[in-house]
Amino acid sequence: MLHQTTKPLIDNPQPTSTSVPIDGRNYPRLSGEKAFCGRADTEKPTVGRIVHFITEVTGKHLAAVVIETFDTLVVDLHVHEAVNGRDFKVGSVTYDENRMRPGSWHWPERQ
Repeated sequence: MLHQTTKPLIDNPQPTSTSVPIDGRNYPRLSGEKAFCGRADTEKPTVGRIVHFITEVTGKHLAAVVIETFDTLVVDLHVHEAVNGRDFKVGSVTYDENRMRPGSWHWPERQ
């Protein structure tokens, strides 16, 4: 017969950069596992969400809408360049946690 415990094996009530929220509790992150987007690990890109795309030519951060998701780090985007009034689509764009790599996406900065 298996013994059931009522208390979690790991009791870490405060989130940290090395914890992962699961069912309202914070558990230590596994070795090699990274935080997602610098935000809550539960926030994932979904169709219709606004993100920023970093252009490959100028390095500008442009507003974009997620039009397809492949996993938590790769999306297709519809990008809007307000200065030129130009819209374009880019596919298989990967997430950049550091918000610096041209041709990547990231969540908009919070103010």
